[in-house]
Amino acid sequence: MAAEWLGMIVLSICLLAVSLVLPLSSLTGILVAVTLCGVSFVSRRTRIEVVALLKASSWQLVLSYIGLAIAVAAFTNRQVTWIDTGLYHYSVIQWLHQYGTVTGVALIFSNLGFTSSWFALAAPFNPPSLEARVSAVTNGFIFLLAILHFLACLRHSIKGKALFSDWFALAFLGLLLPFTLLYNLFREILISPSPDLPTGLLIGIGCWAILVVSNPQSSTLPDSKNLGNGNAQAVPLILSVGALTIKLTAIPLMLVTSLFYAVHHRRSITKLCIGGAIALVLLAPMLAAGIKASSCPLYPSSIFCLDLPWLPDAQNINQVAQGTHGWSNWYGKPPEGRNRWLWLLLTWLNSERPNQVMVAVVIATIVGMIITFKSFRKIPIKGKYWIVAIEVLGFLFLMMTAPFFRFALPYLLLIPSLLIAIYAQSLLSQSVSMVSKYSQPSAIAFSLAFIAAIVAIFTQTHTTSQWLLPPAMQRVPVIQRRVNDIVYFYPLNKKLCWATELPCGFEIEPNVRLRDRDRGIAGGFIYTKD
Repeated sequence: MAAEWLGMIVLSICLLAVSLVLPLSSLTGILVAVTLCGVSFVSRRTRIEVVALLKASSWQLVLSYIGLAIAVAAFTNRQVTWIDTGLYHYSVIQWLHQYGTVTGVALIFSNLGFTSSWFALAAPFNPPSLEARVSAVTNGFIFLLAILHFLACLRHSIKGKALFSDWFALAFLGLLLPFTLLYNLFREILISPSPDLPTGLLIGIGCWAILVVSNPQSSTLPDSKNLGNGNAQAVPLILSVGALTIKLTAIPLMLVTSLFYAVHHRRSITKLCIGGAIALVLLAPMLAAGIKASSCPLYPSSIFCLDLPWLPDAQNINQVAQGTHGWSNWYGKPPEGRNRWLWLLLTWLNSERPNQVMVAVVIATIVGMIITFKSFRKIPIKGKYWIVAIEVLGFLFLMMTAPFFRFALPYLLLIPSLLIAIYAQSLLSQSVSMVSKYSQPSAIAFSLAFIAAIVAIFTQTHTTSQWLLPPAMQRVPVIQRRVNDIVYFYPLNKKLCWATELPCGFEIEPNVRLRDRDRGIAGGFIYTKD
């Protein structure tokens, strides 16, 4: 499972790097994936593990995987309705597919400057010939991956071989996955190319990796002896940096896991340098793409922006930043005589019901920690305090920047998952191991997978007649507009581009021009200050 998550991250980041010089066409995506697989097979250990995996596979396992894949595909076989996809997600994907990362593209529409390796992963799957039908394929895949991870840990628990990290993953995914299916907001995000879902899942998976590598002595894996040699300590670091390249809300995760790596290798300058090099190499494509798209490596933050010809106006950058992570300015000024921060918190709390749920979860978590403090402190599991630090820092970070429920929920589930894992390991291990004597995990997985597939297919056929491809993404009426030498399409309804032909924009400033007239929009854009 770690290899699956790491492979997905490396592929996404490599595609983002390639987008700096080439369009991410379907052929480009295939060549990048095949090249990475070829490089991985140079390692003898990789070849040995693949052979072992094939020998351990059975027809029940293969058919179970197929059944689960069909179930997830059927559930996500719907029209994308998530508003952010209409606003900019799909437009960014199309820019990457047709032109790669375009110089100064943020000048056309500010949100096009948002850089994400997740959009780079989606780009090869979304050629214009498919009519914007498969934009949710990447989120469907990672949802399937999370289900497989959950089932793998469940299988360990049924066999009575579950580690603490297994119980933690069961708790975290057991809370987040049903929530994603049942809550309308998260279900819309699932059926879209939104980076919110992979970032949220990687927050929990990064914590799972910390627990795995921190407790190598308890591992039943064949390579358990190698978990303590320092190589495995890089796995949480790679997962967290990968999450950051997908969405900046993973900054707290990356900071804590970087500190985790540094503390573990504090006596080895060589390994500290290796860790720093890994993080820098993985971050470099995101930073370079940000500079190329907007002149700002961490756009929409104005930190470290470079004075390049395509740097947007400072006022526009500040406006975008305030709209994304300046929530203290969203509600206006407090009434005369009221404390500003107290008024802001109360206004935020009463603005949406999910905000009240967030506060309730925080209060319940604090109470749970107080009640279980003694047992929590005595449990001989390393790495648990790093998980607590990630939740605390993550929640505080979001409260200072963008306190949205969809961003905060994965962080808020970390400590509850720890507490559930403690309870499960101490009370459920014996009873679950008794169940394993009277059940066959493979048969259970096989049955559940195909029941899920059948139910999903029959449910789906009531809503759409599409079998292989979802309905096309909606198209909106547009008019052509012209600013200097730029001809673009302006959507008339609600300022959402959806599947509009490129370039789609709104109010392009009169100072914006083509960077290279001979190359057209592929050559990028510049901002003339005169």
